[in-house]
Amino acid sequence: MIWKILGTCFGAGYFPIAPATFTSAIITLLIFLLLDPTSITYIVILALLLILGFFVCDETGKRYGGDDNKIVIDEAAGIFVSFLLIEKSWLIFLAGFFLFRVFDILKPPPVRNMEKLKGGWGIMLDDVMAGVYTNIVLSIICVFWK
Repeated sequence: MIWKILGTCFGAGYFPIAPATFTSAIITLLIFLLLDPTSITYIVILALLLILGFFVCDETGKRYGGDDNKIVIDEAAGIFVSFLLIEKSWLIFLAGFFLFRVFDILKPPPVRNMEKLKGGWGIMLDDVMAGVYTNIVLSIICVFWK
């Protein structure tokens, strides 16, 4: 039962329309309102989410028969990676949300290759890579925005 709760991000994965997008939006909003992506607290939460996410995705993947739409902890991890060390700004966070969804949906190389890995690794790493791409683009935007 705990795997299901964590894997679906406390039920967000059951949202009837686009559960991954819904979860990404909620996590983005929570990060913006509650956390500083440049803080040690953020880094610790991200590390715990990544570690927990691999185990949870592995277990929920077995139970659901693969990367089911209800499994959204990987989206949460990807969004956390997207904003790591990024300064807070509504425009940057809005851009980050949309960039992450684009990278997650289009899966440019090597994002798509990550999906082919077995178990929780494949479920998690494509979203983590989409988050890395998003973070790189956001970092570049932040440099030129100033």
